[in-house]
Amino acid sequence: MIVRGVAIAVVVAAFWPLSVPAQQSPPKNPCERLCSQNGRCASVGSTCVAKSDADCQQSVRCRMHGECTFRDGRCLTGKNDCSGSEACTEYGACTWMRGVCRTSCDDAAALKTAHESDELISCSRDAETRCTETVGCVQYGLCGSGTAESCELSVDGCAGLPGCAERGACSSLELFCGARTNAECQNSRACKEAGTCSAYEFECIGPAEIRERCGGDGWIIHERQCVRPPGYDCAEECKTKNRCDAHAFDGYVVCIETAKYCQSQPACKQSGWCKAHVKSWYSYNKCQYADESLCGEWVYGGCIKSEADCANSVGCTKSGNCSAASPSQYCRPTKARHCAQSQICKKEGQCKLLDESSYFICGD
Repeated sequence: MIVRGVAIAVVVAAFWPLSVPAQQSPPKNPCERLCSQNGRCASVGSTCVAKSDADCQQSVRCRMHGECTFRDGRCLTGKNDCSGSEACTEYGACTWMRGVCRTSCDDAAALKTAHESDELISCSRDAETRCTETVGCVQYGLCGSGTAESCELSVDGCAGLPGCAERGACSSLELFCGARTNAECQNSRACKEAGTCSAYEFECIGPAEIRERCGGDGWIIHERQCVRPPGYDCAEECKTKNRCDAHAFDGYVVCIETAKYCQSQPACKQSGWCKAHVKSWYSYNKCQYADESLCGEWVYGGCIKSEADCANSVGCTKSGNCSAASPSQYCRPTKARHCAQSQICKKEGQCKLLDESSYFICGD
């Protein structure tokens, strides 16, 4: 019996291991993170490289940027990789150009149509593709060659768009098409059908909008400015707004304040605003007034500064604001003596002429 038990024990031991070793996990891939991000899945020495198209195609950068083609140990963007990428579906970068996915003018137009958006999308073009041959030109006026890779608005582009014939938006205004002149509005379908025949703030408007924007009846829009018809008598505006002087503007009339009125106002003595302002121009035209701060928009009427009036003002005596040469609409100090002779110097010690970027002030 003992022999039989020993024999059984030996048989069992032969088929049953004395202990089960712990299962060993495979060594961690040092390229795991780079593999998922950019397809560099194989470890070669101390470097991670891609070995195949399959490595590239499972990566995040393939999905997002179209870097799905294996070449020389790296994942690059192939000519057929852009259309399936998120760069294309989300941002319109569907065209392969010099190794990357870019937004062509056709892509931009398609993206805007898909999202029903009026937002301008910058776009690029292949050197072999002319801007005038793109959908972006036909639909959105992106017909002008800008940088080496972009299509931009051009005058010809705007003039060829439906908006020009329909509502007078025939001029290129950097980022959009709009109406610069009455003639553009008058040649439009909207003028004939809705009476919107005057260009104001780059759109065509009609009589009701003219009344609203100019402040009453009897106004005409000329060169985007509210004016009165030829021969207009300023008597009514003289009574209601103290604008008694008739100023001629291309045959039209603009009523402005008189010099006598400006000189009678407290701002003349205090701040040097003693001169009647005739007009200024938009910033892209030559400004006809020395105070360039007023050249960013049309300004008719009002009382403004002059060099002599600034020098004779209370502000010159108190704070050294003795010159009209500053780009500010106010009188400012421009010389050291303006500050040195002022009351603010004697009383508060603010005797130095300090440069505050666009103008000077007196300080310590």
